[in-house]
Amino acid sequence: METKEHIRKEVMKVRNALTYEEWQEKSMKIQQRIINWKHYEKAETLFLYRGLGREVSTDVIFTKALQDGKKVFFPKVHGRELCFYEVTTMDEFLPGPYGILEPITKKKEKKAPDLIIMPCLAFDKERNRIGYGKGYYDRYLEKKEGLLTAALAFSFQMREKIPAEEKDVALQYVVTDEWIMGEKI
Repeated sequence: METKEHIRKEVMKVRNALTYEEWQEKSMKIQQRIINWKHYEKAETLFLYRGLGREVSTDVIFTKALQDGKKVFFPKVHGRELCFYEVTTMDEFLPGPYGILEPITKKKEKKAPDLIIMPCLAFDKERNRIGYGKGYYDRYLEKKEGLLTAALAFSFQMREKIPAEEKDVALQYVVTDEWIMGEKI
């Protein structure tokens, strides 16, 4: 079986080779799936991420969620942990420790979200996910059982098998430009 590091490098190489137009088109398809999805429609609070490089964009989801009156939170790194802060405009971000845009607001989450949408480097049919290897989302999800989780990824990021470890938290859904993979809830 391939190592996580090998999978990361391989997927990042393919993802980074997308043209701007390909990336934009595929990101739009994924975002449209989300905003037309029953779990998005039911959610009053939503945790999102700001994409880095050729990660799936969430800008359309963010804009639509605000128009729909949803509360939207984004992650900020504090040591080894993620904390989520409410954001109401695109102007409320600055680059964080890894170059990822993080919220500058002080309105911290008080309760669990109705839906948490996270980035993903690779996934498999069991909905195991590989991120960037720091474990931030796994640690967060470990403490907050029962959250409705979805990762956004391009369909080519799917792998036959991801080497999952005990500390890794499997996703309920993976939303791609071609399908939504997940449990029936």
